Amino acid sequence: MTAATLIVGCATLTKTAGGWLGNGASAPRAYYVGVARAKLYRAPDVSSEVVGELALYDGVLRYEVEGEFSYVKAEQGGRSGWLQSAKLIDDLPRASQTPVSAPDAAEPTEKPESETTEPEAPHPPEKSVFDPY
Repeated sequence: MTAATLIVGCATLTKTAGGWLGNGASAPRAYYVGVARAKLYRAPDVSSEVVGELALYDGVLRYEVEGEFSYVKAEQGGRSGWLQSAKLIDDLPRASQTPVSAPDAAEPTEKPESETTEPEAPHPPEKSVFDPY
């Protein structure tokens, strides 16, 4: 084996799986939409057709970056298109990460009959020292 063969062999091993397959694409990366009503465009240009909107904090996967745009696909609903990259955030704000659970709307539980008590009769008012009767 010559030194040239060894060097070429090492260079080949540093290729990514995408490079071996010939497409050079990397795995998609997860982000969140950082603005309300973010527009999805058909092409990476604000003058192209708007194909949809994403809500604040929608989860998306970014597949490609071209200039100031990212090609994304929404995790819910499957909408896809080009979004301005500046509108993506890595993490949710702290307050949004802990969902607030709504109070249970279940019917109130009734006490067993053995625990139910009759309402007490109202107490008569105390006699006042100023009351002649």
